[in-house]
Amino acid sequence: MRSKLTMKIAGTVLVCLLLVMLSASCGDSEQPPASADDLEWGYGGPGAPERWAYLSEEYATCANGQQQSPVDITGYEEADVNPISFLYGGNAAAVRNDGRFVHIDYAPGSMLSVGKQIFELKSAHLHSPSEHWIDGVSFAAELHLVH
Repeated sequence: MRSKLTMKIAGTVLVCLLLVMLSASCGDSEQPPASADDLEWGYGGPGAPERWAYLSEEYATCANGQQQSPVDITGYEEADVNPISFLYGGNAAAVRNDGRFVHIDYAPGSMLSVGKQIFELKSAHLHSPSEHWIDGVSFAAELHLVH
């Protein structure tokens, strides 16, 4: 029998995967557009999540969604679900800095599976402090595994 901590971690990983897959579903906001200045997205100040839709045309869909990053993950339920199998073995293909994060890119060969669905690992990067919260708690860092 899997421990509650294992189930909580697996559930958190699954939620993060769903957030990545649903990334076009951003926050609902009625904020006026930002000034013509080129603002960058962030988690506070003029580039905060509630203004993402207005920072650039590329982020316009953030005004239409019902969910917005960052998310406070709460309300756990035990469920009989397919386990997540991590099949990571490949070496990093490249490391790059986009000015905001250091990304580790992976060549094909590392993946995870949930039931019969397989998700290829594309890259990994860290957010510090954590982007999301768990039960109202922020952490020193959060690893994003991009599949």
